[in-house]
Amino acid sequence: MSATIENKTELKVVLGAMLLGKEGAGPARVHDLGDCSTMLDVFQKHGHAEVDTARVYGFGSSELYLGQLKWQDRGIIMGTKLNARGTYSHKKDSVKPGLLESLKALQTDKVDLWYLHAPDHSTPYYETLKAVNELYKEGYFKRFGISNYTAWEVAQIYELCERHGWKKPDVYQGVYHALHRAVEPELFPCLRHYGIAFYEFSPLAGGMLTDRYQRHTTEHEAGSRFDPNSMKGANYFRRQYWNDAYFDALDVIRPVAKKLGMTTAEAASRWASHHSFMKKEHGDAVITGASSAAQLEENLANLEKGPLPEEMVKAFDDAWEIVKGVCGPYFHLLAYMSYSPRVDKKSPAFTPDTVPFIGSWRFFTQKLPFWRNSMAISKTGNFSFWLGKNHVVGVSGEASRKMYLDSRSLHLIKGITLIGHGPDFIDGRSTVIHDIWKAAYTNDRTYATRRLLDLQKSEQLVKRLPRVTRDARTTFESMASRSTGIMNPAKACYRLVVLQGSRLICSDEIADDTQQLNRLVGYVSTLQSTSSLHLLAFPWLSYFSVSYWKRRWGRNGITQLVKPIVNRRMKKGAPRVDDSLQLLIDSGDSKDYITNFLISMLFIVAANAGVLSGAMLNIVAHHPKWQEKIYDEIKAVAAAHSKNKNAPLVDQLDSIPLGAWETSFPSIDLCYKEAIRMWVAFPMGRFNDTKTAIPIPGTNEVIPPGSFACYNTLDVHYNEELYPDPMTWEPERFLEGREEYKKEAYGYMGWGAGRHPCTGMRWAKLQQNIILAYALALYKWSGCDEHGDSNPHFVQPTTALNELAPSLPQGLWCKYVPREKV
Repeated sequence: MSATIENKTELKVVLGAMLLGKEGAGPARVHDLGDCSTMLDVFQKHGHAEVDTARVYGFGSSELYLGQLKWQDRGIIMGTKLNARGTYSHKKDSVKPGLLESLKALQTDKVDLWYLHAPDHSTPYYETLKAVNELYKEGYFKRFGISNYTAWEVAQIYELCERHGWKKPDVYQGVYHALHRAVEPELFPCLRHYGIAFYEFSPLAGGMLTDRYQRHTTEHEAGSRFDPNSMKGANYFRRQYWNDAYFDALDVIRPVAKKLGMTTAEAASRWASHHSFMKKEHGDAVITGASSAAQLEENLANLEKGPLPEEMVKAFDDAWEIVKGVCGPYFHLLAYMSYSPRVDKKSPAFTPDTVPFIGSWRFFTQKLPFWRNSMAISKTGNFSFWLGKNHVVGVSGEASRKMYLDSRSLHLIKGITLIGHGPDFIDGRSTVIHDIWKAAYTNDRTYATRRLLDLQKSEQLVKRLPRVTRDARTTFESMASRSTGIMNPAKACYRLVVLQGSRLICSDEIADDTQQLNRLVGYVSTLQSTSSLHLLAFPWLSYFSVSYWKRRWGRNGITQLVKPIVNRRMKKGAPRVDDSLQLLIDSGDSKDYITNFLISMLFIVAANAGVLSGAMLNIVAHHPKWQEKIYDEIKAVAAAHSKNKNAPLVDQLDSIPLGAWETSFPSIDLCYKEAIRMWVAFPMGRFNDTKTAIPIPGTNEVIPPGSFACYNTLDVHYNEELYPDPMTWEPERFLEGREEYKKEAYGYMGWGAGRHPCTGMRWAKLQQNIILAYALALYKWSGCDEHGDSNPHFVQPTTALNELAPSLPQGLWCKYVPREKV
């Protein structure tokens, strides 16, 4: 049908084709090609000719349908868009393939109007707009459009195009209706200044400006815009409009419309045509969509009607005042509504705990309730969520846990970007992974893993033992000079952990230089407590993120400590030193490998151990029974190995050999296991780096290729079946005869499990035994407040389960009394 009939509307009307496409393809709801053809007939019968689609609508099937419907033969004017959130970006080598794919689907070699669907802040405007101009000169489109940009971005884009003589924007497409007027204060003046037409999207607020939805409506058509189980319903429409403010506004509008004998939809359509900021002389247009030919007929008829009575206009103005304070921004919304990135249909259902564009923000800020709530509403215990445009599958339960830990298809290193702190992977998914983290040995061991194991061999630990025990003794002996007898165990133990770790991993140079050690402690603690995980959702915010630069500062600081030492020691003719660094040099490792290994490991050996050492001392201070058990073990081991049985206990400890340090403290081992269970509960990250979906056992669900997989250890460590009364500290649960956690595979994950057990476990256990032995040999401990008043109540570490990055235990105080005074 040729569009030769004169239209009767005040403004140009464009047909939005978002809902046309294959079943199951994003927001598409009109799947039959014959129904789509009928809708085009209805549209053209009313004298209209322009259709709006996009590459991402229906995962490309909207364009495909329109191509099959021979839109050109019908005399239709076509516009489409490139969305940078999908396969393509706005980089110069990506925009043309994106446009060509649209043209191929539409069965044409050019379109009238082509948009940049939403900003791609990872690409400079100059690069994008230069590429757009080349496409324009090649004749692929006549008009250039932009959508979902801020007013200042529009101005910048226009001025840049004008300065270079490039194709300037002709059309801006954005959300606008009687209850969403955010475009009026700044965007419309900008568009008028530059002579850019405005195309209004969502004139009926996705159906909210109809009589269909009531405040207490609970039944929704599957896949509709307010269906809470659909992504676009849960993630945008309900979050934007399904609230008291908007229903209060409708309570103002609907009675007036009814009184005047019109539907709410008719009133909203006539407001857009005659009372909005849009004007025919500027080329402005209303984009209307529909899920059926009948609905489209009704929408077009409403747009053909005249201006509203003043009473109705005032009702809309009064309603706008009600929602103005909760109305969302005008930019980026269309991109989110129209784009649901393609994921495997067998992916677990998406959690509704989602914020537009960001994804599941509470994964960052409230990990414990986010995880528990998402598991609770999932039929299988597994769920999907977005972090920006990164698809993440959360898994839970025994079978999923075993798959997660045993799978060779889930990449550990590429999944570390889900952690977000430390000196590595600061640039998220764009990080170039250093070769020390790539498989280089049998069993997929990396250089970093191999060397960390080498440094924990018995012959190496025997060499380090005298100095690390001296460090513990010196640290605690120095506390005797304090008059208060009160200390924060987290801070004291953290410094000791960093000191000992630097000896184990590198050399004595940092540990024996107070100034350098202070710097290292500062860098490591900053890297530990600073998370830039949010940059996984917003990678383009890197240069504006304080956390990003703090992590950069921390890594650079450690680098400046390590590099001079490595350079000096690797010079030709440099004297040999019997330390860990010499082992790396003697192994023939390159300067680059050694430097990067030291940067990473100086952080890693202090991370969890730094948190747990203070937590452990606080625990034994609040549990006298266990403190005495450990103290008795310390005395027994010392007596067994000391040559002078009458020497002070702390002197006797200096004689304990490595083997005894590692095997003679069963009570510390039990307490340490329980401390790890309670403190080290966090989301683990993996990445499906294969081209094959990974089945989730016991379900029909999968982890798709290119998706992250996440398992939160609280699923097992706070499981009441495996750990009765899990919020209570109870090391007895690990005694033979109890061990409820053995009911399930990998029921305890404190030292890793499956293909990735903790590589530094031997040193971590040895270090903890040494720290507690010297602490208890010198002092008797008790819990107190910051003033030294008795506080025997043990504080459960619940807050640690929600932290973005593992920080030191807060608000902990202990009183210590020298043993000779007890």
